[in-house]
Amino acid sequence: MLASTPGRRSHGGFTLIELLVVISIIALLIGILLPALGAARASARNVGCLSGMRQLGIALFSYATDHDDYFVYAQYRQNGSSPWENWSTILQQLDYATGPFLENADDLPDPDSVYFCPDADPDRYASSGWPATDHFDTWNEQAWRLDTGGGFRDVWYGINAGPAGNTDSYPFIFVDNGDNPDQNKPSRMSIVSRPSSTVAIFDGWSLHYGWPATISPTRHPNENVNVAHLDGSVRGYSDSVLPYGGELYTEAYREKVANGGPEWTLDYR
Repeated sequence: MLASTPGRRSHGGFTLIELLVVISIIALLIGILLPALGAARASARNVGCLSGMRQLGIALFSYATDHDDYFVYAQYRQNGSSPWENWSTILQQLDYATGPFLENADDLPDPDSVYFCPDADPDRYASSGWPATDHFDTWNEQAWRLDTGGGFRDVWYGINAGPAGNTDSYPFIFVDNGDNPDQNKPSRMSIVSRPSSTVAIFDGWSLHYGWPATISPTRHPNENVNVAHLDGSVRGYSDSVLPYGGELYTEAYREKVANGGPEWTLDYR
């Protein structure tokens, strides 16, 4: 039998120092990779948001193309006692864009929907009240829940709308009394001079109506607000070029548009 060579281990195990070195290397690699993986997940969620917005933007554009240039109603009911419809339910009825309806008012939102933003909060919704005046409020991370009389629809995107009678100001209108023919005409695509930069829908909540509080710039990690324009194109905008409360129709708003910000009103000039 051969004698063991002096100074050489007789087994293949690791020493304590070697194990500590290996553990340190693994910990270092994890520390390097985790932020990159987090950034990749955030980027994937943002891409998912833009993809869903693109589908909805194309649906809104297609509706106008098929309806003599008229935009879909942002929100509508025939009279004060009728259930509400909104742009998402109208698009669904006409097969432009589909999404789930919930049976009960207290059901949790369904994130498997084209109307869901992957960076929004899937467990919160509101069917009444309005967001705070500060448009950084996390209220805007939640869905706007609409009772259609035949189910509940959650939408995580706001639409650039004003009240009936303001068709020269906003692309979309909401109508509270469809029985009144004077309130029954939506805006037309032909009056929009810059559809590729005018907002159709946006990261946010309910109806814009000139209230920047409905915009949610804190939804995505990069603090961009994703927007679908009236021509169906999509992009993210920095919060620095978004209008704040009271800025619409002012020099500050015009300056932001001139610096690459999106257009919200049709007659800002």
